[in-house]
Amino acid sequence: VYAENPSFATPDGTLLSKDGTVLLAYPNAKNAVYTTYPTVTTIGDHAFAGCENLTEITLSNNVTTVGLEAFANCEALQTVRLGDNTSTFKERPFYHCTAIRSFLVSENNQNFSSEDGILFDKDTTILIRFPNAFSSFYVTPPTVKTIATEAFASCADLKELGLSQVEEIGDAAFELCSGLQIVSFEHGYLKRIGARAFKDCTSLVGITLPISLIEIGDDAFNNCYDIVSLILPEATKSVGERCFYGNSGLQDFTIGAGVESVGSQAFYGCSKLQKLYFNVPKPISIDANVFEYVDKTNCQLIVPNESVELYRQADVWSDFLSIHDGGVGNVGASSVSVAAHNGEIRISGWHGVVKLYSLSGALLQSTTAATINAPRGAYLLQAD
Repeated sequence: VYAENPSFATPDGTLLSKDGTVLLAYPNAKNAVYTTYPTVTTIGDHAFAGCENLTEITLSNNVTTVGLEAFANCEALQTVRLGDNTSTFKERPFYHCTAIRSFLVSENNQNFSSEDGILFDKDTTILIRFPNAFSSFYVTPPTVKTIATEAFASCADLKELGLSQVEEIGDAAFELCSGLQIVSFEHGYLKRIGARAFKDCTSLVGITLPISLIEIGDDAFNNCYDIVSLILPEATKSVGERCFYGNSGLQDFTIGAGVESVGSQAFYGCSKLQKLYFNVPKPISIDANVFEYVDKTNCQLIVPNESVELYRQADVWSDFLSIHDGGVGNVGASSVSVAAHNGEIRISGWHGVVKLYSLSGALLQSTTAATINAPRGAYLLQAD
């Protein structure tokens, strides 16, 4: 840019605003390792987008704001360094940056921190961004209470995840984690799963939702078609729209007695659903499309004993041809043994589905695992 240009400047070959405070565009074939010009305070929207050669970026100490999709599709980017004053990221700054291995933050930064290359807020209560190429297995530190919006989005290599004391999962936090297979929680903490949180996690097969869960957002498990069985605990009050949309592998689903609303198309396309345990005593009002493409001729709707006739007469629910009380059975195999220890119920001698009930007959969990996590109390077990 000519020096006389009233709008732009290029002091180092990068397009800046005239006063040098906004980085507008980085040349795609410029250096693979780059440190922003000292006057820059803002990385503009899409400023580095598609720079396929960029491997390392250092935001100088004056940079405060990183714009919308600023580094989107920088597929070779491995290291991101944040200076003293970086404080704000707009939406999807590192969208589809599949090679990132570490975020490194200046010790003087009062807004962010990094641990093992993972980006957190300053006091490590919010996990902001997980490097896409970091690891296939991860357990959150006990200080982390929130997984931020899109924190793990598109981390295709991640396979197993432990969320220890996390209370909230943000919108799209694990969207497009196509390799994610197992998610485990420490019971008693998680309260909310945001919209699209696990959308398109097409390999997800193992997830046991904790008893503290209250809300599940729209599209939260949309297109997670490898999940076979799932239980919503008693505390859960709302299920979002299209929450389990397209989960064609789902066969066994349990909804606790606390549910007050089920969103439109929540189970749309769950074509293999065979058993739906709905433990709410009084049928709730739902849209006609909630169970669209569920085979209501063969799928059993299992409800509390005193509620069978209510469901047979209720709109939408009455479309199920088999509505009955599931009852609470006994384990008939003498070789089965059950032991309780330190908040765990351990079952041996049984290789099928085991269901955990409260003494009032409410279904709490359904699993094929040999160990069930449960708070201290008295329970009934049924082996199917």
